Amino acid sequence: MIFSNTKQDTRHIIIWSFLFIVVSHGYRFFNLMYSHDALMILQQDYNWQISLGRWLQPLVICFRGAICAPQLLMVNQGIFLTASAWLLINLFKVKSYIVKVIIIGLIISNKVITITNASFLPWSDLFSMSLFFSIFSVYLFEKLKDSVGKHIMIIASIICMLALYQGYLSVLISIILMTLLLTNDSDLKSYVTFIIKWLIYLALAGVIYYVVWKLLICNLNIEVKDTYNGLSNAKIGLKDFFIRLKECYSEFYYYFYYNSQYSTLPLANQILTVLLRIINSVVIIMVAVISIVTGKGISNRIIRGVGCLLFPVALGSVKIFSGDTFYTLVKYSYILIYVMLLIYIDRIEIKSTVTRVLRLFVVVIISFFVWNNIVFANQAYTEKAIQEKQTFAYVVNLINRIESVPGYEAGVTPVNFVGAIEKAKYFDDALNFQGFSSDGYSTSMITYKGTLTYYLNTMINTNMVFNEMEQSEATENMAVYPSDGSIAYIDGIIYVKLSD
Repeated sequence: MIFSNTKQDTRHIIIWSFLFIVVSHGYRFFNLMYSHDALMILQQDYNWQISLGRWLQPLVICFRGAICAPQLLMVNQGIFLTASAWLLINLFKVKSYIVKVIIIGLIISNKVITITNASFLPWSDLFSMSLFFSIFSVYLFEKLKDSVGKHIMIIASIICMLALYQGYLSVLISIILMTLLLTNDSDLKSYVTFIIKWLIYLALAGVIYYVVWKLLICNLNIEVKDTYNGLSNAKIGLKDFFIRLKECYSEFYYYFYYNSQYSTLPLANQILTVLLRIINSVVIIMVAVISIVTGKGISNRIIRGVGCLLFPVALGSVKIFSGDTFYTLVKYSYILIYVMLLIYIDRIEIKSTVTRVLRLFVVVIISFFVWNNIVFANQAYTEKAIQEKQTFAYVVNLINRIESVPGYEAGVTPVNFVGAIEKAKYFDDALNFQGFSSDGYSTSMITYKGTLTYYLNTMINTNMVFNEMEQSEATENMAVYPSDGSIAYIDGIIYVKLSD
């Protein structure tokens, strides 16, 4: 059967998934801590998401609800992360109990999940659904016999993944390559057939996905904007292809060399940095060596060697389509290199002390990496909680100063916030833990144009008529808030200069 597994194994996967979710992300889901994009607590950006190519999101939100409720999102995210762990473990027929536990830990404690929960909470469950479909597509390919139904299900699964969030395409491509690397077949024809089948699946799914998107855009009269994370930006020429191919390797190096880490004692921070770099180097080398050494015959080892060389491209394949922007949320796939090593170790027979020590060594170093992710997640959420209190104090103080201006009348006098919010140092004073590092993690809750508006409307519900504007002649010589002279009453309008 397609979902055949012992009830005991499934029960243990569910239990361990629940434990990792609670230990890694539990604090986030039992507190509000709305920040950055998550300040849009009421999700009404249907047209925007469709314009970005995420046209399945509005349909899911219709059933899930548009209000960003943390505990509900925790349940939804937990279901799909658990299902993803189950699929991955059974796809590669993992036998060792401890290896299963560590794989679950890797999937759930991934820093991409942490960053999503911290700053992009309204989409946390939707992104997890996309992850699920990326793995489910390969699972269907490996478990079902060839039939029309199988082909339809795989294509439908890929479409669902893309229509929820295109960033998990690299997970799909990486897992396809993993199945190829774990094959001992020496027949070149079988590899070519395998690749052609997947190219056909991806092409058909891509075309159908694109056609549906175009139909929705036309029928709903939605404007397609050229943004860094939009589908309209997914353009590539031959020259760009080779440039981005090269950049996949630089992104691979950057991710593993500058890995996010938790904050500890000053000297220990430096030691931790070096230790994580050593662990990542060892993992990468071991994956390549074991892959080639365990190959059956010269041709199989050559194929595996080529596959290892292409692994960084698969892990960062979204980079090829996304252009210059390659942000944290699309980097979930990099965790799969640790999964790959664990699968290799699980398949090595324990016949000697050497193999026993080798397995123990891999288990220990990857377990430490999972522990780093867990501590990092908890520190990230703690920092967000502190930012929440600080931001509230900052904004209340700002409102008090505005209301104390002679001539101001609440709900009547217009208030113009001048300057770029992302450059407003006033909101960027929240505590930043020493040694705590990650890309894609904002150090403030109010981060760009619109987020101050969200905060005033939803978190404060202030009776204020306000607008955000660029610099003007009237405000050119004003000081920057919170300095004296940063708030001015000019011709019946209050100006607050937040940045130059």
